[in-house]
Amino acid sequence: MLSQFSTKLFELKIDIEVSKNKIEIFSNSLILQDFDNNYLRFDKFIKFCEFIEVSHLQLCDEYYRFILSSYGKLLVKYRQKNNLTQKKCAKILKMSPVDICSFERSLTYPTRAQYLKLKEILK
Repeated sequence: MLSQFSTKLFELKIDIEVSKNKIEIFSNSLILQDFDNNYLRFDKFIKFCEFIEVSHLQLCDEYYRFILSSYGKLLVKYRQKNNLTQKKCAKILKMSPVDICSFERSLTYPTRAQYLKLKEILK
C-alpha cells in the first residue's frame, strides 16, 4: 500500500518514515473486502487518509475524484441525453439495472471495474 501513496506523500513533503509506520499499522487492520482491484475501497481510503492525517483530496486519484463527484447526476444526464432506460443502459454497460439505479441515486458507488465502464460512456 505504501507504494501506491509514497510518490504523492513525497510530493506533499510528508515524512515517509512517519507515514510508513502509520501505513503499516493501518494495513494490518485491513481485510480482503477492504480492497477493490488492489486499491482501497473508497470508505477505507477516507479512513486511511484520516489515520495518516492527510486530506483525502490530496491523495485522490481519478477514481476517488469520480466517487466524490456527482456521478449519479452524470449518469442520469447521459441516459436522458441518449434516451435510454436504466435497463438499456445496464445492458450497454454489462451491469445490473439495480446497480444503475443505485449509482444514480448515489446509494452506492461503483467498483473500479464499473467505474472504467462508466468512464467510457460519460466522456
